[in-house]
Amino acid sequence: MSLQPLVPHDYQEVAVQQILEHKQTLVYAGVGSGKTLVGVEAMLRAETAVNLIVAPLNTFRGWQKTLQRQGGKELQFIDARKAGKEAHQQLALGVPGYYFMGTERMRTQAWATWRLDFVIIDEVHKISNRKSKTFKMAKTMKALYRVGLSATPAGNKPEGLYAVGKWHWPKTVPNSFVKWAQEYLYPEYNPFSQFDDWGAARSPGAIMKDFPSVARMPSTYTGKPAIHDIMVELNPTQRKVYTPIVTGK
Repeated sequence: MSLQPLVPHDYQEVAVQQILEHKQTLVYAGVGSGKTLVGVEAMLRAETAVNLIVAPLNTFRGWQKTLQRQGGKELQFIDARKAGKEAHQQLALGVPGYYFMGTERMRTQAWATWRLDFVIIDEVHKISNRKSKTFKMAKTMKALYRVGLSATPAGNKPEGLYAVGKWHWPKTVPNSFVKWAQEYLYPEYNPFSQFDDWGAARSPGAIMKDFPSVARMPSTYTGKPAIHDIMVELNPTQRKVYTPIVTGK
């Protein structure tokens, strides 16, 4: 007996409708907000032919189960096995279907001549380094629908939003990173480089606000972290360092 499709919560439905309307949308999804359901629902409702999900390998089962439950569709895993190689060939030929590829494999493909209608990049902060091959290869994708999902889209620095934005809206975000950074970020002097680094945002939240389409989904996680005291036996070298500090001798 097959499971009944899930009905998106109101906030999830808003995100789905925003993706369908704007097509290129960054989903700023909090922990437990259901970004997989939102991505699948948008992809199914768009009724696009060639669909690709790029995500960490350990999320495949979740995407597979959700796609099957919501639309009865099969998700083909692209990897080094026989079936995976066949799926890769079908994707390269533009055969309609739903395909899944790991982030590492995505960065080895030159996508400029491939037909892609709908692309989801889960954990999109993985392309936030504008100098990385991951971003450079992702940038060659020509899909009309480009949806990035992440709870931390900037990665670990505000400047990471440049690459994420450039993938979603290549005609809106300027080609010059420096021009973009001068508008949104404070420069930081780097004594080891002839160029300045870039630090905090000039106006917190302004970058995301200026992006053409950001769907925000709140975290549903309310649990508190468990904190445990753990006793650790020091090795002889560590003991020589800590004993004078503790005893004062």
